[in-house]
Amino acid sequence: LFAALFIFLPTCGVVITTVLLLIKAKKVASRGRQSLKWQGFLTTVLTATVYCVSVLPVFVYIAGESIMKADVESKTFFHVHFYRIANSFLSLNTISNFYIYSLTVSSFRDFIHSRIQSLSLSIGTFTSQGEVSNDAAVNVVNVNQGNRRSTAPTTTAVKV
Repeated sequence: LFAALFIFLPTCGVVITTVLLLIKAKKVASRGRQSLKWQGFLTTVLTATVYCVSVLPVFVYIAGESIMKADVESKTFFHVHFYRIANSFLSLNTISNFYIYSLTVSSFRDFIHSRIQSLSLSIGTFTSQGEVSNDAAVNVVNVNQGNRRSTAPTTTAVKV
């Protein structure tokens, strides 16, 4: 009963709302004589799929736990190792979102790339004594001015 209430029903809800959302998006896109954008479609499907895969082992464990009763002394593979594996799969849903968005949404990739580039240039601007390097300050300004797609403000390093 617990497995049905807290795992199976929410998973069914995710699948049903994902399908309904994709049907609605297709209708809206066809009304405007446009095609459904693959980025949004793929992101939605991958996110829902990873969620379902991440909760499936926990559902199996909770449903099978009542069937495979074990004494405290005789813990089986199912009660020890499968339990750990099932709980590890729960983190898959959280971890995967960054990678799904990185793979499917180009604006997210551009944002991450610009942040990493700004961070690496900011780290490289300081010398070992904590002073700002003049060459690095010029490089930071040149890179940020040349990156027209970035929404980040222009960064300048000032020698103190």
